[in-house]
Amino acid sequence: FEICRLAIFNSKKHNNYCGLHPSDWVWNIPLPKSDLCVLAHVLEHMKILQVIQLMKRLLNIGVKNFYVECPIKDEPTNWFGRKNSHVIECGWYDLDRFMLSLGLKNIKIDPLVRFYYS
Repeated sequence: FEICRLAIFNSKKHNNYCGLHPSDWVWNIPLPKSDLCVLAHVLEHMKILQVIQLMKRLLNIGVKNFYVECPIKDEPTNWFGRKNSHVIECGWYDLDRFMLSLGLKNIKIDPLVRFYYS
């Protein structure tokens, strides 16, 4: 799914990708079968309880691999007063621990990117 309609309109057409704008939060709508979820610059815009809800839902429908790109630090950041829409209350240490608690393994690709898999 793609939240930004402009990104869908401007994306290159490919047989293996289809940008869809969801009608509601992804935990409230039917989801297509998939084994990979790309969360590039998504999680930082969610509260941790929403991240937990999302991850459990995705695992329940069979997603086993997660590409996560997120501009957070190892420790939580105080976003108050910043000129962005970031709200996540945890850093990579906590996010990694949570993903491990779900049975996912972790590959750290660089400081802003993780690949989680089961």
